[in-house]
Amino acid sequence: MKRWYRLPLPKPVIYASQYLPARAVLLLLKGLPYGFALRAGNALAALAGVLDIPHRRVIRENLRLAFAASPLDRAEERRIARAVFRHWGRLLADVPYLLRTLRRDNWTRFADPTAPEPLRRLHAEGRGVILVTGHIGNPEFGGWLAALAGLPIHSVANRLTNPWVNRLLEELRTGSGQRILYQEGALRQGAQVLERGDVVAFLADLHGRRQGLSIDFFGREVSTMQGPAVLAVRTGSPVLPVAVVRQGSGPRYHVGWGEPIRPVPGAPAAAEVHRVTQAYTSALERFIRLWPEQWIWFHRRWKKSRPARRGGPQVIGPHQPVAHGDVA
Repeated sequence: MKRWYRLPLPKPVIYASQYLPARAVLLLLKGLPYGFALRAGNALAALAGVLDIPHRRVIRENLRLAFAASPLDRAEERRIARAVFRHWGRLLADVPYLLRTLRRDNWTRFADPTAPEPLRRLHAEGRGVILVTGHIGNPEFGGWLAALAGLPIHSVANRLTNPWVNRLLEELRTGSGQRILYQEGALRQGAQVLERGDVVAFLADLHGRRQGLSIDFFGREVSTMQGPAVLAVRTGSPVLPVAVVRQGSGPRYHVGWGEPIRPVPGAPAAAEVHRVTQAYTSALERFIRLWPEQWIWFHRRWKKSRPARRGGPQVIGPHQPVAHGDVA
């Protein structure tokens, strides 16, 4: 006889068991005063930092791979590891608070009024813009900010298996006015969006698996997502790297911009896709070096990697992303 807990459950039961707790936790966090939610997030982060040994180990391994050329001492590794947990704990307070507070008439409370200007200028050229960012700081806030600032932005996302949770997440992301493109049709739909002169945003810092290109990241060749580069070469639209990082005690954010990366007309497609992918990957690396405490070091980014042939990232022009103010 099969045990009861091995019996297959109807999909609606499985979906509800995942959706209802997620909805309840979100409602609870949205209802808490920000100061209390921030303290709770800090407490959860401290607890996770003590108990989550597997992720602590991954963070330390990744730091040693990324900084092999100039190794960090043990104290600095521990400091960054604790700060990573603390950052993601603070986002548990920031995101629900922003969801209930952030509006078109008050977004300048949470970011500098000039923050969207580099994107506005590039968008005004009329060729569309491909934004590339990573899991650094609060990328969700970046999508909300662009939309609230009046820029037509479409963010690329993975469709979740649970349609109820996916719908909940889509509601949260689109409440500010941004739209979602799902991965399965992102290149085709993204090209249409860019033809209208709109903005397409990608998260491009995770392991690219078999579909990725081998790209230098922190001095090691690793599979990297090439979708933004493929879209840029097909459409001629520029790529603009960006990082939206938490600043001070929060919830306030600094927007760091990289130099626009423009595809070269008539260049061999494969070589140009590789060049553009390397360019935005190097830009993301610079952001991570500026704000290492706010990146997802617990992701196995360097699995199946090897030392890069040229030892270090390419420099993409003279621009360095601005980094004013203290970053918590």
